[in-house]
Amino acid sequence: MNRLLLPLLLLTSPYLSKAQVYTEVAQSIGISHAHKDLNRMGGGCAFFDYNNDGYEDLYLSGGNDRDYLYQNNGNGTFTEVGIAAGLATTGTYQTFGVITGDIDNDGDRDLFLTTFMDTDSLGNDYFVNNKLFVNQGNGTFVDESTSAGITDSTMSISATFGDFNKDGFLDIYVGNYLDHDGPIQDSLGNLIGIMAQGFANYYYVNNGNGTFTQSANSSNLMNMGCALAVAATDYDNDSDADIYIANDFGEWNVPNSLYENNYPNTSFTDVSVPSNTNIGLFGMGIAVGDYNEDLYLDYYVTNLGPNVLLQNNGNGTFSETTTAAGVVNGSVDTLLSTGWGAAFFDYNNDSYLDLFVANGQIPMPANFRATHPEDPNKFYHNNGDGTFTDTSDYLGMSSRTIAHGMAYADYDNDGDIDFVVAVIDRAIPSDSTPHSLFYQNDATGNAYNWVQVKLQGTVSNRDAFGAHVLVYAAGRTFLREVGGGSSHASQNSSVQHIGLQNISQVDSIVVKWPNTGSQTFHNININQRHTFIEGQFNSLSSLEIENQLDVYPNPTSQELHIKLHQKESKPFDIRLYDVLGRMVYEQKSCSQKKVTISLEGLNLSPGIYSLKIDQFKAKNILFRSR
Repeated sequence: MNRLLLPLLLLTSPYLSKAQVYTEVAQSIGISHAHKDLNRMGGGCAFFDYNNDGYEDLYLSGGNDRDYLYQNNGNGTFTEVGIAAGLATTGTYQTFGVITGDIDNDGDRDLFLTTFMDTDSLGNDYFVNNKLFVNQGNGTFVDESTSAGITDSTMSISATFGDFNKDGFLDIYVGNYLDHDGPIQDSLGNLIGIMAQGFANYYYVNNGNGTFTQSANSSNLMNMGCALAVAATDYDNDSDADIYIANDFGEWNVPNSLYENNYPNTSFTDVSVPSNTNIGLFGMGIAVGDYNEDLYLDYYVTNLGPNVLLQNNGNGTFSETTTAAGVVNGSVDTLLSTGWGAAFFDYNNDSYLDLFVANGQIPMPANFRATHPEDPNKFYHNNGDGTFTDTSDYLGMSSRTIAHGMAYADYDNDGDIDFVVAVIDRAIPSDSTPHSLFYQNDATGNAYNWVQVKLQGTVSNRDAFGAHVLVYAAGRTFLREVGGGSSHASQNSSVQHIGLQNISQVDSIVVKWPNTGSQTFHNININQRHTFIEGQFNSLSSLEIENQLDVYPNPTSQELHIKLHQKESKPFDIRLYDVLGRMVYEQKSCSQKKVTISLEGLNLSPGIYSLKIDQFKAKNILFRSR
């Protein structure tokens, strides 16, 4: 009976009334990649705009193959440019995870890769140091790991960026994996657990001059668990970045760990026990989001077997609400599921954070814990009341691959969230052409409203990692955190996306910058992306006269047309500003109601510009080169 009712319930639900599904399009848009790793570890991915053209590009770690960098062509397709970008050497060692961040605050994103082993000329394996590739600003990257002090080597899986000491420069926390393990047996010799110890984690403090100092020991951040996911996140809303770690084999060894940042002191305090976050499980991935809209961040941790949803109580403690919320993801046909990457995001713009989980089998010893070889990914729809509904099949998530990392972005700038799932090349036998999955969001009918926010720090780190964005609309408040990497070995887009359903007006947006406190922005147009710069208020905005101004085309690469619909108008001035607030074009005392601006002769760099016309609200214009 329930199976017959489900489609009807989905179609009549107020949250799903505007049908929206995903289509897997990886190969058709130019992505042909699978993470190659005999150990079935890693499989990282990251969305970031490496060339500053306004479109999110995609990085996929290669494992035993080289890494792939896919440049977004701006038309819904990608071109692989890894070798041309200087990343060919990633094929000479094993890479697991990837995060991106502007370590030198020069305006472009750099790459940090977690690594495992290489093989010397005699066939001997040895650990390889993690890699820091610095963006040269011309489409290429240079490996500056050694000169930057990134020289430690072990089995690293996940990492996260965060300005933990609030000096304006991004630091790096690295989760390291298994050093040694062994069986735990009962008196009859049956396997009942796994003894495991991980390598101590790394904490690299940015010295502000292109170098880093490894400071895990002095900061109380070594943690000897087998880390598979780490997240820099402000769990207690005190405007400094704390650290949450998901540890494998935590049932018998070091469980998940939460470290509170003691800023301005440079040390951290382990608050895992008093906060109730010390869950012992096969910790694999972490999703961060305020799913119940109480303005405190909650955490979802994936596992081999039942996953865990930790609801933030707002007083430094958490409650486990997995079963009550309906997001257990524990088994398939009595065999255990294996969760990896996960993320909260609003897939249908109905204003509630949904949850995606990437599943992929890890074989376990016989007679211990049986895992399912065909473990489909899961999509949980937020019902708006603290519970979720499994809509995996409805949304087209039935692929049975071995999935690990995942990340999301609005890659085609159409106002909804798309996402990628990194697939291990050891696919199930029925899949002869393994490849990572790219799920494109296909809206039908009238889409719900939305708003997007991109931040640029000036006193804070340029990427504004650690910032909290609060969107006030229709008596509700939506919280988003700009993160430097989580999920499993992966990183989501830094552009914050807020679905608004039928809300037609945003009252204000408050940004809690890591270093300078709160800043309020008004006059927010919906259904577009806004770029906010720390310390620069959107003072260009004034009262907009509805439906009396057209600006087109947007995006543009040649000409910009401005058309006024007022019956009578006084002469007006036109100005165009770049993201730094510098005026790049001005035309005074325009008297015609239709004006054309030629952009080709202005030598503009691709990016977002703000168009200001007297008595109208400023409009963001996306300019891209031809």
